Amino acid sequence: RFAAVTAPGNSQGHAFLSYVREDAAIVDRLHRILLASAVPVWRDTEALWPGVNWRDKIREAISNDALAFIACFSPASVARETSYQNEELLLAAEQIRLRPPGRPWLIPVRLGDCELPDYDLGGGRRFGDLQRIDLFPQDKWDVNVVKLAQAVQRILGNDDARPPASPPEAPQDQKPVTVLKHVKSLLREPTRQIDLEDDVLGLAAATRQELVDQERFPTSLPGGQQSNASVYRLLADRSLEYWQVVEPLAAALVAGCGWGLPEHNRIWTRVMESVARTPAEQLSGNAALLELRRFPIAPLLYAGALAAVQQRRFDSLRAIAIDARGRNIRGERPAVVSEAHLWLPFQSAELAAQVFVLQVEGGSVGDDVLGALMSGHKGKRFTPVSDALFHLLRPLVCPLVIDDAEYEELFDRTEVLLGVLAADQKLVAHAANEYRHGAWYGQFTWRHRYMGKPFEVSNYDEFTRTGSDWPPLKGGLFDGSVERAEAAFAKFLPAAAEVSSNRF
Repeated sequence: RFAAVTAPGNSQGHAFLSYVREDAAIVDRLHRILLASAVPVWRDTEALWPGVNWRDKIREAISNDALAFIACFSPASVARETSYQNEELLLAAEQIRLRPPGRPWLIPVRLGDCELPDYDLGGGRRFGDLQRIDLFPQDKWDVNVVKLAQAVQRILGNDDARPPASPPEAPQDQKPVTVLKHVKSLLREPTRQIDLEDDVLGLAAATRQELVDQERFPTSLPGGQQSNASVYRLLADRSLEYWQVVEPLAAALVAGCGWGLPEHNRIWTRVMESVARTPAEQLSGNAALLELRRFPIAPLLYAGALAAVQQRRFDSLRAIAIDARGRNIRGERPAVVSEAHLWLPFQSAELAAQVFVLQVEGGSVGDDVLGALMSGHKGKRFTPVSDALFHLLRPLVCPLVIDDAEYEELFDRTEVLLGVLAADQKLVAHAANEYRHGAWYGQFTWRHRYMGKPFEVSNYDEFTRTGSDWPPLKGGLFDGSVERAEAAFAKFLPAAAEVSSNRF
C-alpha cells in the first residue's frame, strides 16, 4: 500500500499514510499532492521489500521517523472487522502517548462520510477529540487538501515548502500575458502543484466574484426611457467589459489546456464551472441583460478549446466542454458546451452583437453606423460573436501558431468540433427527455466559400478514415463512441450546409 519517498532537501522524517486497500485510488491522488508539496511520504507499496518483516518495518516507520501520521478513514475502512490499518492505529496511539501534549502529530482524514474509531490516546484524550480534515464531497477537496498539505508541512518543519506564489502584479493590459507565463511556469514543476491550484482557482474565484457583482454588472437598465440604440450600446459595452474581466482567466486556460498534464484537467473543469454557473445566480431583471450574463462562458470555452485542439489535448477539451457543468432554471446540469451557444447572450438584442464586433475590430461605433445597422442600410455580419472571439483570442493563442493562416484554420477546426459536441449533447439529452441547446455555426460557414469541399466535411472525412483512432475519440470526447460521433456529425453537417448556402 505505501511508497517511501523523500522530498528534495528534506531527508529527515516523513508523513506516514495509513489506510485500507479499498481506498488506494484516492490515497494515490493524495500521495501525489503531498509529494508535489515537498512532503516526504511513507507508504508500504514500495517501502517494503520481499522477505522483510513488515510488522517491524511499519513499527519502525511509525515509531522512529514519522513526524506526522495521517490516518485515512472511509466507509470501507470502518466496515472492515480486521485490517492492517487497525494495527497501525494501535501503534500510533502508543506513540502519541509518548509525545508532548498539544503538539500535532496524528491527523485524522475522512475520505467519505463515516464515524471515526474510538481509541484511547491517554491523558483523557480520545481519537475523536482530534481535529479532522474531510476530503469529501468533491467540492471540498481542492480547499481541504491544501489545508492538509500545509498542516503537514508545518509539523515537518519543511524548509522546502513554499507559500502559494501569486502571479506578479502587472498593468491591466499586460495581465493576461503575465498570467499565461506564470501558469506555464507552474505546470511542470512537481513541487509547485499546490501553488498552481491556489493561483488558478484563486483567479477563478476572483473572476466569479466580479461577474456576480450587481453593482458592477446590474441587471436593470439605467433610469429613464431608453432608446433601442442606447440599449444596443449598453449591451455591447457590457460585453467588452465582461471580456476584460475574464481575459486573464482565458489566458490561464490557454496555458493549462495547451501545456498541462492529464492530472491537471480537474482544475480546468473547476475554472469553467466557476463562470458557467454565474448566469443562474440572478434570475430577475431586464431580459437582455440577464441573457448577456451568459457571454463570459464562450470566450473561456473557446480559449481553452483552441489550445487543446492545437496541442491535440482532447482530454483537456473534454474537461472544459463536457465534464464542466453549468446550471439552468430547470435544475439540470448541462455540459458547458451546451450553455455556450453564441446566440444565447444576444437573443433579445441581435444588433448588440453587431455593435460589439465593430467595437472589437475598430473602436467606437458612431450614430451614423448604428443608425445604418438599425435601418438595414448597412449589412450585418453573418457571425458577429464568432468574429469578435476570433479577434479577441488571437493574441492569447498566437504562441501556439505560426501565422494568421494557421490561426484561421485552428479557429475553424475548433468551432466545427465544438458544434459537433453540442449536437451530440443535444441528442443525448433528447434520449433522456431533456432539452439542450444544439450546435452553432461560426466563421467556417462563410470563410471557405471557394473550397471544393466544405471545411466541416473535411473534418468528417478525417473521422471516417480513422474511426475509433480519431484523436477526439481517444481523448474521451463522445464518451469514446464511434456511433455517437457518427450520429452527431449526421445531425451537424446538413444543418451547416443549409446555413452556409444561405450566406452567399
